[in-house]
Amino acid sequence: MHRKVPDELNALNLSPRLLDVLARLMVGHSNKSIASDLDLSRETVKEYVAVLLAKFDVGSRAQIPELVRPYHDALLAWRVDPTVPKLGEHVRMDPQPKASVSSAASQTTGDRLAFAAS
Repeated sequence: MHRKVPDELNALNLSPRLLDVLARLMVGHSNKSIASDLDLSRETVKEYVAVLLAKFDVGSRAQIPELVRPYHDALLAWRVDPTVPKLGEHVRMDPQPKASVSSAASQTTGDRLAFAAS
């Protein structure tokens, strides 16, 4: 599921996944915590953090919250977007119509019965 980046965050010019990481960095999450929240490996999170450090031209993740302060509220809203299932939540999908499967099975059974009767 792809999320549309809100207008308030477009100025940062970051992908939705980088925004996910940034929103968690901003509130002080560790790489381990971010990895768990986003169902990523710690190595992948380290790579995303490195991209963010380069993007903001800083040497430490501790400098990032100050730089993104103007976007604080929008990043918090992004982080807790209720339309995105949390890790471990099941997304309810519309089930496939079972009638087509069972009617095909009935048709096959009916064909066999008709053949056996003849």
